[in-house]
Amino acid sequence: MKTIFLILATAVLVAGCSIVPKDPRMSLGKKCNVDDDGTTVSSYVWIYGKEGGLSASKEMCEKN
Repeated sequence: MKTIFLILATAVLVAGCSIVPKDPRMSLGKKCNVDDDGTTVSSYVWIYGKEGGLSASKEMCEKN
């Protein structure tokens, strides 16, 4: 019972951490994004909007 509660609580918290765009798309696989100030963000799951596209790529991971 504790395990089920823990899984549900974790799912709710993780879902609340992301902003879901109007027309969402999802990309799987390690990709990186480098901000203007040089900060590198990497993830295996990316949620992005259809209109804006995905700015992260595998090539950016290799550069940093």
